[in-house]
Parts: sequence; structure tokens; C-alpha cells
Amino acid sequence: MLECIGKLNPNVRVVAPDEFVWLIRKNLKGLALGIGNGLKGDYYAGRNFDQLKFSQTDRTVELDSIDGSQYQSLLGTESFSVRWSGQIQPVYSEEYTFYVTANDGAKLTVNGTVLIDKLSATGANTQSATITLVAGQKYEFGLEYSKGTGNASCHLEWESTSQMRQTVPKLQLYSVANRGASTGLVTAYAECDFAGFSTGLNIGNYTLAELNTLGISDKDIASLKIAKGFKAILYDNDNFSGASLEITADTTCLGDWKDRTSSLKITTTGATDLDGTYFLQNAASDLYMTINGGYANVADGANIMQFSKISKTNQQFKFTHLGDGIYKIFAVNSDKSIDVANASTSNGANVQQWTYYAFPSQQFIVSPADPGYYNLIAKHSGKIIESINTGSSANVCQNTNTNQTKGQWKLVPVPALPSGTGIGLDAQYYNGTNFETLRHTTVDTTINFNWGSNAPNTGCRC
Repeated sequence: MLECIGKLNPNVRVVAPDEFVWLIRKNLKGLALGIGNGLKGDYYAGRNFDQLKFSQTDRTVELDSIDGSQYQSLLGTESFSVRWSGQIQPVYSEEYTFYVTANDGAKLTVNGTVLIDKLSATGANTQSATITLVAGQKYEFGLEYSKGTGNASCHLEWESTSQMRQTVPKLQLYSVANRGASTGLVTAYAECDFAGFSTGLNIGNYTLAELNTLGISDKDIASLKIAKGFKAILYDNDNFSGASLEITADTTCLGDWKDRTSSLKITTTGATDLDGTYFLQNAASDLYMTINGGYANVADGANIMQFSKISKTNQQFKFTHLGDGIYKIFAVNSDKSIDVANASTSNGANVQQWTYYAFPSQQFIVSPADPGYYNLIAKHSGKIIESINTGSSANVCQNTNTNQTKGQWKLVPVPALPSGTGIGLDAQYYNGTNFETLRHTTVDTTINFNWGSNAPNTGCRC
């Protein structure tokens, strides 16, 4: 079977039998039938949602006894609870009746309205409530189930004038894993004007299956918010095929591309040709990024500030391109990375030097800003590195990019010395005869190292 499917044209969609029947009905009647994937189910030990044990996407709400199931070892057979969440999409514009048959309690919320509030009920019971809905529109949906003792069961059904009573089908339910304020560099919205459900996306390539796991259904993106320095490439077929569209700024409505995206890539708009060593001059103050404590400060956690130009190695930063406009940036004096402390995504998070571990908080998109200047954008947060004010010794931190000049830096190349005009050699002094601990970095005008008995177990590299 899988071999046959693999030979089909990429435009051929393979569906399950229930979805096939649903699509036939849609084509015959022009109904507002969905393409949902079910609801997100969070399963808890304890009747009062005490301890989250696992989460999954459930096609429908048809929970029966878990005795002997794979979940019994996690939940037990008594005293557990489930919270289903996502969106529901009606087929007809009319009054719907929802039925929840449970053993024990249940609470149903649709579009912010609590329709059934019997979470403390015990024993087998069926509760019902009505609400008027509009065909094709997606509504926020939540169903909570609380199990005490006895048999476990919870079933969700709906009914309307035009529709017989049935289990709410998977295709009309949407698992939305992320809502509200996005923690991603790009936020995808189901509706124009940044409305409907939203899901945050970071740098990466997203097939349709990967979008589904984030709650984004096929062809269900209508608007985008994009952090400065990043871009989204939309594709109208899965696996990054078919026609494509590149978006580099917030877009309130995708126009012809509304509800068309089946896969996408999130990448950067960073410059790719900046390998080299630079002084970093701030656009607002004309001061220079500096490792506090002088060129001998090689400690993890050494703070980064701005200061007048002294041309020492603690004001020199080596840029190494990692691909896609992303760089690691090392302080020359310590050979340690610029780092956002604790990988924080908060505004005001401190910037320091730290041993490089290839963390996203140690990698930066170098994106053109005002002519001659660049933003240094932390890969993990999408926020720029800036000085907190224009004063000497002002701290350097990360903040949201609002085109502030405090977050723009000129990359001033460290000049190479012409032949015959050298001023000395870079020298690194260590504790231990095997260069164990770097203690000091400087420029020696000559090689004349003779500390005698005053410096046992030391080493020097020039």
C-alpha cells in the first residue's frame, strides 16, 4: 500500500475512509466541511487536573474504559482527568445542540461561553446545551472531563436542524497547540488581520505533517507577523514544492495566498559575507562594544558594555559565518562567545561573554539596518543587542527591535598591519605547563620570556 501511495503524483491526496465520505458530501452539497486533525488532549493524574502525564491529538472525543490500555500505567483506572482543547468548525449556520455523555463530570466551553458545567457530577449522565454557530467559522473549544470511581467514559456529539445527531467528526475539530502571544520569530494566523488561532515558528523547514503537529491545518494560514531580520517562504504544495511566495514583513492578509500554504520555511535576511574581526561602534553613542574588566578578563560571565575606543583586544570581535546569515561572535581577548545570559528571551536580558557551546543564544543574525550599520539579532529570541543608553560604560542587553539606533552597530574592521610595521605578537599566558587555564592575553613587543622561579608551572603562546 505505502509503495503504491509513494508512486502517486504529488498533487494526489490520500485520505482515510471517513474523510473520503466527508469530502464527497462536501462536493455534492457545497457544505462548509473542514480539514481538521482532531483535538489536543492533555491527560492528568488526579480528578482535579493535578499532574500532567501526557498529551496527544485525539481524532474525536470517544473515551471509554482505559482498563488494560497503554494509558493505565500512567493514569490508573480511577481518579484521572482530561482536558481537550482546540477549535470547532460547524457545517451549517444554525443552532447546534451539543451532547456530552460522561461518567463522571464534564465541562463544555464553546466560543468563551460555558455551555455545560457539571465537572463535579458523579455516575453516568448525559448533559446537553445549545448555541448558534456560523458555517465554516472556527470557534475556540474546550471540554474538561473528570473521572472519579467506576467505569470511565466521555463522548461528544452534536446535532442541528440540518444534521442528525452524531459524534463530532475529526475534520471539524482542530488541535491548536499554541495560542495567543507568539514565542516564535514568525507567527502564523488562521485569519486575516492577525486573528484566529496563532502559532509561533522558529528558524526551520516545516512540512505539512510538522505544521499539523503545531495545530496548523493544510491551507489554513491567512496572515503573518515576522520579526525583523527573518523571512517566511510559503509553498502551495507539501515538501516545499509548487509555487512559492517570500514574505519579509508583517502581512495583514496574504491575498491570493490566503488559505493556500501547505509547507513553509523560516530563514533569515542576514548578510553572509562578513567573516572578519571588527570593532563594534554603536550608532547612538559612537562608543564601542567592550568586555568589561580589560583585555585580561577571560572569565565566563564577564559583562559586556560600551566604552570609548581603546583598541585593545577586549574591543575586538571575530565574526564567523555559520550559514544563512547567522554568525558566532567571539571576543578576541578571551576567545569566548557573545552570549545572552541564561538564554533568556526577555527584554533587558544581559549580554556577556561565555564559553561557546553552539547554543542559539550564542548565535546572531547580522542584518543590515540603517546604511553602514547592522542589527545583531539573537537567534533564539529574535531580539537585537543594544546599549541601554548613550553613556560611557552603559550596559549591553537584548531588546525588541523598534529601529532604535542604540541597537545598531557599525562593523569597523580591525586594520591589518603592513609588512615591516609590526608592533608585536599576540601572547596568551596560561597556568600549567600544558596550557590548562588561560589567565592573560596581551601584545608583546618582543619574545623575551624569563620569569625564572617566580612563575613555576606556567606556559606562553605567541
